[in-house]
Amino acid sequence: MSASPPFPLPEPDAGGALERFAAAIAHEANNALGIVGGAVEIAVSQHPRDPWLERALDGVGRMKLLAAELRRYGRGAGEASPLRFARCDLAMLVRAAMIESRRALPSGLEQTLTSNMTTATIRGNAIEVAELVGILLTNARDAVSEQYGAACGAGRITVRLDHWDGGGYILAVADNGAGVPAEALQHVFEPFFTTKQPQPGRGLGLASAFAIVRDHGGSIDLQSTPGAGCTVRAWFPPAPEGAAC
Repeated sequence: MSASPPFPLPEPDAGGALERFAAAIAHEANNALGIVGGAVEIAVSQHPRDPWLERALDGVGRMKLLAAELRRYGRGAGEASPLRFARCDLAMLVRAAMIESRRALPSGLEQTLTSNMTTATIRGNAIEVAELVGILLTNARDAVSEQYGAACGAGRITVRLDHWDGGGYILAVADNGAGVPAEALQHVFEPFFTTKQPQPGRGLGLASAFAIVRDHGGSIDLQSTPGAGCTVRAWFPPAPEGAAC
């Protein structure tokens, strides 16, 4: 019997227009960046100490990352993922991501793991899953930082990993920030949409999280009460019996 998700995968764009647009932009950007990046690299090799060329090379690198994020989002739900999957431990990846996240956490904010699960085996791409956890922790950190600043003990991030009775595991990251307005909830997984003020990001964090979970056969949702924070839940199916390592 196959595992069933506790909540459906959202449809931020039922017609697929956003996915097609993201894929087209990523394709064209990659072509252009390949030409520009090659030219800049040649120029840097000839003038290695030129600060403007170094800035240009850095800009090309950042744009390549943006194109990669768009390309990932642009893969349709029915399109085969190019990722290499293997058995990996979601619990270990969560703990590692939290250790990394604490390095960037302001001293006045609290981040706790309330689950006692020692292992949670899924079939996935460990790098992508670690990135997903990092995205959710970063979003939560930004939300509480914006709401409370460095007020000691005021901002809280709570991470929980549970086994789902229907099969698989639920990762929940909750914060006590300002929350998301009701009218924005249907848009939170769309690329370039953000509620952060001022807008420091590209609005691709939750869109990337959506794409990662989708590629792993899972589901994701966001629950929020304005003024009381947000909880993002991601469900992963369990690793099939006998799945290759």
